[in-house]
Amino acid sequence: MTANWVSPFTDTISLFLMYISIVDTFVYRVIEKHQNIILGYFFHYFSYSASSLFLVLVIVFIWVIRKRVPSSLVLASAISLAVTYILKYEVGRIRPIPLFFLESPLTPAFPSGHTTVASVLSIHLFRMAQNRKLIRLISVIYLILSGFARMYLGVHYLSDVLVGYFVGFVGYHLASYTIRKLERK
Repeated sequence: MTANWVSPFTDTISLFLMYISIVDTFVYRVIEKHQNIILGYFFHYFSYSASSLFLVLVIVFIWVIRKRVPSSLVLASAISLAVTYILKYEVGRIRPIPLFFLESPLTPAFPSGHTTVASVLSIHLFRMAQNRKLIRLISVIYLILSGFARMYLGVHYLSDVLVGYFVGFVGYHLASYTIRKLERK
């Protein structure tokens, strides 16, 4: 059972989802009409790069290479994933019917955890690559493809993906702000 303060937010989100479902269904049907198994496999394996496990592996990899953990990435991950999972189980949105046999997640759909992770990773990479335009471009492409992959596989609606991006974006910037404030003290 979650705290009572969460309920007004989830009621608003449920109302939002009711209205946005028309757009979600339209996008789902368009993607469904243009599918092929090769892209299905590609996006299935590509989705692993936006999983929580991959995020942990990236953090460990950075720690091994640099001998320190990027605090903004760790805090952003914690905040974003906590919000994502609270929303998932509070809202309890049922997933669309997967369009491929490759995926059948057991958790609720809203918001997309994979796009939350992709958002956090992309923003971190984008900010770390200040003067490297190619790396910044790759981070943006990765972000877009991560969300599209989840829709292409039929495991998320457009609104799940967009809110996943938003949660990751807000989580990352909240974490960065908090760390800057703590470092000043």
